[in-house]
Amino acid sequence: MRAVIFTKDNCSYCSKAKMLMVAKNIDYEEYMLDVYGRDDRALAHFQHWATLEELLEKAPGVKTVPQIWLDEKYVGGYTELKDLID
Repeated sequence: MRAVIFTKDNCSYCSKAKMLMVAKNIDYEEYMLDVYGRDDRALAHFQHWATLEELLEKAPGVKTVPQIWLDEKYVGGYTELKDLID
């Protein structure tokens, strides 16, 4: 199983979702929302960046993160992920 997760910095539900995926041995690709600008040195370790517009293109109308896809199927946020795999 492979996941894609859109996150932002200092998001407790994003952290919970990533920890749950690690615990369930689900590989994930993380996209950090570019809310601070890509020049922020504290966030420079993220490989993948995404704009809010890119997230909304994939999941129109969402207002929160994390937003998660499993094997290219949209799941939703942390609660939906937990209900699905826990």
